[in-house]
Amino acid sequence: METMDDIYPEPAGNAGRGRTPLIATCTVLVLLSCCCALGAGLIVTLDPFDWNLVARLTGRYDAAAEAIPAEADVYIGIDLLRLQSADAERVFQAFAERVPGSEFSSTEDFLHDLDEEMERDAGFNLTDDVLPWVGQHAGLGIMNLELDEFGEIDTGEFIFAAAIRDRVAAEAFAVLFEDRIETESGETLQAEEYEGSTIYSLPGYQGSGIAFAIHRGMFLLSPDAAGIRASIDARSGDSFMDTENFSELSGELPREALLTVFASQSALEKLAGSLGQGIPSTSSLYSNVPFLNGALSLSFVAEGIRVDYAVKFDPESLSEPRRQQLDLITSATTIDARLPETTLLFVGGRGLPLAIELAREKMSASERGAFDESLDALEAELGFSLANDLLANLDGEYAIAALPSRDGMLASREIDLGIAVLFETGNPAGLDPVLDGIERLLEDELGTAPDPVDLDGTAFFQVGDPFLGELLAYGVVNDLFLIATSARTAAEVLREGPSLAENPEYQAAGQVLPDRMNRTLYVNVSGLLGAIREGMSSSDRESFDNEIGSALSPIDIIAMGSRLAGPWTRVGTLIFLIPGGSEGDHAR
Repeated sequence: METMDDIYPEPAGNAGRGRTPLIATCTVLVLLSCCCALGAGLIVTLDPFDWNLVARLTGRYDAAAEAIPAEADVYIGIDLLRLQSADAERVFQAFAERVPGSEFSSTEDFLHDLDEEMERDAGFNLTDDVLPWVGQHAGLGIMNLELDEFGEIDTGEFIFAAAIRDRVAAEAFAVLFEDRIETESGETLQAEEYEGSTIYSLPGYQGSGIAFAIHRGMFLLSPDAAGIRASIDARSGDSFMDTENFSELSGELPREALLTVFASQSALEKLAGSLGQGIPSTSSLYSNVPFLNGALSLSFVAEGIRVDYAVKFDPESLSEPRRQQLDLITSATTIDARLPETTLLFVGGRGLPLAIELAREKMSASERGAFDESLDALEAELGFSLANDLLANLDGEYAIAALPSRDGMLASREIDLGIAVLFETGNPAGLDPVLDGIERLLEDELGTAPDPVDLDGTAFFQVGDPFLGELLAYGVVNDLFLIATSARTAAEVLREGPSLAENPEYQAAGQVLPDRMNRTLYVNVSGLLGAIREGMSSSDRESFDNEIGSALSPIDIIAMGSRLAGPWTRVGTLIFLIPGGSEGDHAR
């Protein structure tokens, strides 16, 4: 076979000379490409020019967080572009159309009212004086945080930072801001130079002082000049955006978040501790939280309103029960297949055998002793062990469900709903002491014995009152311990037929949650409101609509799920579905 060399032979004496420069050139180009790729990779990874390239390339860059010191207890960030998105506009309109007297019908109405309030309180407004220069990101960092007994901020130092997209307009606002402060206080602001920028400050202004500066594309505000200097130092050194708290948890929140909140371990401990103040006997239940940090976000998405959270646990402080509880999150939820298709509300979970140990591990030695004494006294009255007879045998999933019903204590109060609580058990016979104890308790406290009824060939028990009517029904059927507001509600749960898991609305709600999440909450809001309103008188219905119903009417479905993102990070998503969204599109 002839080759190209046979057809066009190389001239004598030049064999190989034409190819050598070509090969050499290609080799050099390949080497240069490799060097460029390696150099680009090193620049992105090492970030020698402090450009935060990794954050920018992954869409996690927050210019305001870069101006907050790394030691901040709390960081609250806002993406101003998201406030004026089409999704946000649709949510505003949905509430305006369906909620009588709604305060806002659009983002424009919201901004208009905010402008009037700012003009009245500060002497300038958002639309004319701030929006012309402010960029995408703004944020508030809080340092040395202290909370009161209600969980509200008692003391703390703050830094506010906002990105600048128009330097001239920002400087004009700074002059306006300076004039406003000096006019109101009758004093002249102090000026000092720091790292090439001028810091203006007035100690004692309105009791706490005020300081501001424009530095490297950011408008900075704090009670004193020290806060501004700390912010400037953060931009060239370690900032909150450089912390593991931000870098790890921001990746678990949706990129389209309007509002994000990050809290350090210290802030979470202070928040938990404040919740226990005023309740000395249980204060330790709220201390020593096993979290390293946590984050929360709010987003307007095509489906409606989305709230996400992420918490990272401290593996060194996790007890064995807590580790077991985390492991349970990875198991798929199946109890929704045991609920009827008509279920309007579903709350599910697992891990009840761990409940007492999880409570005890938070207590001091003295509190643990008091808790055990109280537990012993209660068990003596019940006639069975809560830990060994009850919780130990509720070793599967559990669910709380609401479904339409015209029987039971809720229906007798004109609320056409039945409530059922289901517990899966791997040892039905082990619950016999519990059933005996409940019967004795009813006889001792109510003076009545439960009436046996037949459900699915199994003895069930019904409890009633001559004046209040049917109060509840309970029993163990196959591998379920079931408590319901009526025997008919229990029968509806046990009846064979289409399940909640097969309900199209339930399935659609699950599809808008991020992948691999176990569903922990489902509320058919429109169906639930309808069932509640159905049995009401016209006057009660009108009062209910004015106080509750109309405010919830734009929301069709509420769905929530959670999963583990890595071995120690738990994430969850709560979505309020508003009709008209793109159902089925994943928000992340």
